Amino acid sequence: MKFVTRACTTFAVLSLLAACYLPPVDVGLAVALSSAEQMTLAQSFSLRPNTVQDLHREAREVRFYPALTNSVVPTADGPLGYLVVRKGEWVTLYHLELDANMELLSGPPEWRRSMRIDRTAIEPFHVVHTLRDVGGEEKIAVFQYRPSLDSYALIATRNNEAGFVNSYDVDDVASSLLSGDVMVAAGYFAARFAPAGLQFAALSRTAAPLESRPLGFNAGGNPEAGTAVAQGTPPDVPLGFGRVVLAEVTAGETRTVLNVPVDSQFRTFVLYEPTINPELEYLPLGIAGRLETVLASGEILTRTRDRFVVSGPFGQTVGSFPAGDLRFVHERQIDGEWHAVFTLTYWGRRDGDRLLFVRVYVVPSAELGSLR
Repeated sequence: MKFVTRACTTFAVLSLLAACYLPPVDVGLAVALSSAEQMTLAQSFSLRPNTVQDLHREAREVRFYPALTNSVVPTADGPLGYLVVRKGEWVTLYHLELDANMELLSGPPEWRRSMRIDRTAIEPFHVVHTLRDVGGEEKIAVFQYRPSLDSYALIATRNNEAGFVNSYDVDDVASSLLSGDVMVAAGYFAARFAPAGLQFAALSRTAAPLESRPLGFNAGGNPEAGTAVAQGTPPDVPLGFGRVVLAEVTAGETRTVLNVPVDSQFRTFVLYEPTINPELEYLPLGIAGRLETVLASGEILTRTRDRFVVSGPFGQTVGSFPAGDLRFVHERQIDGEWHAVFTLTYWGRRDGDRLLFVRVYVVPSAELGSLR
C-alpha cells in the first residue's frame, strides 16, 4: 500500500517560480552564463535526505530522469521520474510519482531495484531512458558490464500514463536474450530515429561480424531481443562495456554508433548504412568523449570530462559547450520540436536544512551546436 512522504517543498514550486526558492547555482556548475541563459529552467524541486532510501549526502552520485510520459513540468497524479543513486558498490533505481496534491509518493519495495557494480571500471554502469511508442510506455534501464563474466546485467522499469507498470532484473543479458552471443555494447535507438517496438539496443558478436539488434520489452511486457538490423566488421580495438546508439536513417537502413573505452579514453566508431559504406566496416570517428546520443539533426552528442561536444554524422566538429555538473538524460519532442533535456543535482542548504536540489534544463536540439 502506498504511503505519502512529503518532500521539503511541494512540487507546486515548479517551473520558473522555483528559481525564487533555490539558492544561486554557484556549486561548481561550469556551464557558461550565456549557455545557461539560453536554456529554459523547466522544472525544479528539492528533497530531504532519506526521502527515498539511501538518498543522503554519502551517495557518491545522484541522477534524475524526468518522466517521458508526463510533461516536462509535472502534473498531479502522474509519474515524476526516476532517481539513480550510486553508493559504494551499489547502484539503485527508484521510481517517483506524484499524488493529487503534488506530493511525492513513496511506495512498496518493488519500486526500488539495486545491482552491484564494478567500481574499477572506467564507466561502471550507464543508464538508458527512452519512450516506447507502442502503448505510450516509457522504459528506463541501468546496464552494467561485468568484466569477470564478460557479460551485461540490467535492471529496468516500464511506466505509462496510468503509472508504474513493472520492473525487471536480467542477470545475464547475453545468455537470457541473445542465445549466448557475447554482448559487447548496450544502448538504445536514438529517439528521433527509433522504429516502433523495442527501443533499447544491443551490439553482439557471433563469429566475425558485430550484429546490431533491438532489445527491450515485447507487447506482453517480457524482455526480449529482436532480429539483427545491421552487421559489420568490428574495429581493431578491445571491446567490452561499450555504448551503442542506433539510428534508422532511412527505412530498413540502420546506422550504428559505437563508443568503447580504449586505454582509459573513449573512442567512437560508426557503421554507416550500406549505401554509404558498402564494405560494412566500423570506421573511426575523430570525436572526443563518451557517447550520449544521436540527435534529431543526425549530429552526435558526446561528453568529455568538462565539455559537451556536438559533431556531424561524419565526425566533423559542429560546436561544444561547458558541461559542469549537467547530465544529458534524453531527447524528447515538445510542441513538435526536438529538445535535449539535461539535469543537475547537487546537495545544498536552505534555512539550515540539508537538501538535494534537482534542476531540469531544456534546450532545442538544433541550438546545441551554437552554445559556447
